[in-house]
Amino acid sequence: MALISPPGPEWIASQQVQIRGTASDDNFQQYRLEYEDRRNPASWSIIGATSRQAVETGILQLWRTGGLDDGQYQLRLTVTDQAGNQTQTIQTLTLDNQKPEVKLTAPAEEAVVS
Repeated sequence: MALISPPGPEWIASQQVQIRGTASDDNFQQYRLEYEDRRNPASWSIIGATSRQAVETGILQLWRTGGLDDGQYQLRLTVTDQAGNQTQTIQTLTLDNQKPEVKLTAPAEEAVVS
């Protein structure tokens, strides 16, 4: 079974993302997590290392996203059994690593407001 459990209906995350879910099989061998920037489809990058320990409704990986641009990403979980069979799931999330900016346009600088 391959399942990524988002924290809510719309997954918005920043900096360090706790990826939770299930990666298991009766004859489990390994699982891996990858991400894809939706602006650059079909270019998957691995998150951390391939894991050889099954997870049942727990933390699959901590993903440090500090160097990534804001935007939509996809996470892909691939579980492989000892016969080489694979199952996958994909979950979309939005990264928001940039701090908001504030710009005051009124009153003018050094203006007196009464």
